[in-house]
Amino acid sequence: MRENALALLRNVQKKEEPTIILHRSKPQAVLLSLKEYLKLQELLEDYADALEAIEMEKNPEEGGQSLEEVAKELGIRLPSKNVSINH
Repeated sequence: MRENALALLRNVQKKEEPTIILHRSKPQAVLLSLKEYLKLQELLEDYADALEAIEMEKNPEEGGQSLEEVAKELGIRLPSKNVSINH
């Protein structure tokens, strides 16, 4: 691998997909481009945030606030629920 490290890195960056590193024909590690790694990190953070939001909705007494409460606190007027927003 040492001899081909630069070629391996160029290949990972070019393909923008994971490269599986084998040792004795068994998968041992995965090599990702920095771009792909950062994209996966962002997805994981978004997923964790979504799970946390779901839990807060289930247990509002544990510190979560509804959208209406936040809007009132910030002095923001929300559109009525009967109004549809067209894009």
